[in-house]
Amino acid sequence: WRLYRGEAVSAPTRMQPTPDLLEESTYGKEGLTYFQWLEKQLQKRPGAPSVLHGHLGGDRKQAANWGDACAVWPLGDVRYAWPSDSECFWESGKGARQLR
Repeated sequence: WRLYRGEAVSAPTRMQPTPDLLEESTYGKEGLTYFQWLEKQLQKRPGAPSVLHGHLGGDRKQAANWGDACAVWPLGDVRYAWPSDSECFWESGKGARQLR
């Protein structure tokens, strides 16, 4: 697996981006409602990630929707989840509902 994130960087850079998935300005009201739902679903799973701690993807093309796609090498404790019914969690006003 490779992880990607859309960012405007051109060289190796240590980053700590501010989580924005629970802000209406990121994906609008529908996106905010979806990510609030997703956070509640993730909290039900022991050891699951939180939408407050990152926004990574396993698909370079999808990551490029948010900026230049760059490979991500997480440091420290890494927790992840992925949708089983979609390529990404939120795309074109629709949120994935099946999680792995």
